Amino acid sequence: MKHIHYDSLRFSFQKQLLDRMAAKLDSAEFKKVKNQCYRDYSDGFYVYCPSSSHQSTQDGVDYIIRYVGRPAMAQSQIED
Repeated sequence: MKHIHYDSLRFSFQKQLLDRMAAKLDSAEFKKVKNQCYRDYSDGFYVYCPSSSHQSTQDGVDYIIRYVGRPAMAQSQIED
């Protein structure tokens, strides 16, 4: 896989994350934070995508699917 459109990935990640947080928090205070995030991070949120050695598009898709459902950090670290 030779190309990932990083701009689209950053914007998509930002929108999905903020929308999901807003759905759970559903507060006027978070709406202000969400709007501020869009202003402060107009290029989207940073995403780490190391160089890939995947030989085919299917290899890349399999790699992404493997990690999509996994949390970035343990829930215990978030709650502490």
